[in-house]
Amino acid sequence: MTHYDEHTLELYVLKAREVAEKVHDIEVHLLECHGCTSIVEELSSLHTRLAAELHNITDEEISTAETALTIPRTSIAPVFEEWNTLTLEPKTKMQLFREFVYKRPVTVLTCTSMFAASVVFALFTFIWKPIMDNNPSYFHYNRTESMLEVFNKSDQKLWTIPANNLYGDNDNNEGNNSTIIADINGDGMNEVVTCLSLSSEKGEPVPLKVFAFDKRLLWKKEFIKPFNYLERQYYNPYFNASPILVFDADNDKQADIFVNTNNSRSPGIVVRLDREGSIIGEYWHFGACVVFDVFDLDGDGKKELITAGLDDTGDTNHTEFGNIVILDPAKIVGEKKSLNATGFQFPFSDAEIYSLKLPRSDIGLILDARNPIKQLRISEINTLHFMMYLENIGEQRIASPYAFEFIFTFDMRILEVKSTSNIIPFRLKLKEEGKVKGDIDDAYLHNLKNSVEYWDGEKWVRQWTMIHRKNT
Repeated sequence: MTHYDEHTLELYVLKAREVAEKVHDIEVHLLECHGCTSIVEELSSLHTRLAAELHNITDEEISTAETALTIPRTSIAPVFEEWNTLTLEPKTKMQLFREFVYKRPVTVLTCTSMFAASVVFALFTFIWKPIMDNNPSYFHYNRTESMLEVFNKSDQKLWTIPANNLYGDNDNNEGNNSTIIADINGDGMNEVVTCLSLSSEKGEPVPLKVFAFDKRLLWKKEFIKPFNYLERQYYNPYFNASPILVFDADNDKQADIFVNTNNSRSPGIVVRLDREGSIIGEYWHFGACVVFDVFDLDGDGKKELITAGLDDTGDTNHTEFGNIVILDPAKIVGEKKSLNATGFQFPFSDAEIYSLKLPRSDIGLILDARNPIKQLRISEINTLHFMMYLENIGEQRIASPYAFEFIFTFDMRILEVKSTSNIIPFRLKLKEEGKVKGDIDDAYLHNLKNSVEYWDGEKWVRQWTMIHRKNT
């Protein structure tokens, strides 16, 4: 997270034209950074008090011509008397020193300067050390040495910690994060929040860890959750933490930590924790959540949680599908389940705003491939771009680079479907083998667009709708 300096924040408080173009970015940053918010509040209070004091100055406090002091025009004549000159001979050591200084000021000044310079040199050489900014600002995954490296804003390395499996992760809070640097307790110093598998950790599950600015482990949280789904007995209760998000979910000026947990198969749990590591709520869904992001979609100043991946509720008859769910993070409270995941023994969640089912293409149906959503891009023109891939193709059951792009408005209305360029020759080969008919043209993509379904709270429908709450 990049912080604004105090001068910029004061210009923001004063509504100065120098920062007019930055106002939106500053206000977005203030929603996430308690340190900068505290500075803005202090500056606002200071300028409010100054304005009030200037306003309250009374007329009596201002001097006028009638009340000003008058300079007297009379003078006192000086009186001069005769004085005898006294000559004192220095006798004590102090008197002798004073006489030496009086008669030889240049010599004394030179010697004093040399002594002072020697003292300053000694302080700089043997005692004084420059003060380092020890507030974490960003991190780097050193994949060569398998190290998580933490730096301050001056690019000085603060500390490192050995970590495993860094190849699939991103630096500097980009993408699906395994590490985030943020001030989660509001003390002005950033913490390092990570769900990396550290070299000191053995076995599963991989816990969530929070380190102080000086590398002290403040707390860690393991997610071990035995559960029941349709009375099946073979599910792993150990859930790994990855990825994570840190933001203020309910605008109470306190950071919330959201963790997307998984155990390498269904189900998945979105866990909400407070800054001390206590669990506030859990959202259970039967499937894999791959996309995990946050954005204010409706412009009300509160962020929505964007999740997407694969819904596995149809795993018994191979009807899994790409799924998008938009959540109100402030309503993730207690243990609750997705509205269409009826197999859990939990009450239904009231955090869901939208739930969408993306259609399987004819390629996916012919190859019996799964179609998870694995990427999200939020554009500058207020559109959401989800990439749905073909997965588990052929005997190797491998993932593929073939994908369709589904484009939505911020209120989740489908706008357009596109295909990646590499899927066209792949499908042409299937056509030549007689497995599919037709081409990927406008009509083909339009049919995928019209096949997007929305969960209305009880069933899937092919017209846009938000979720209507269940009462059970």
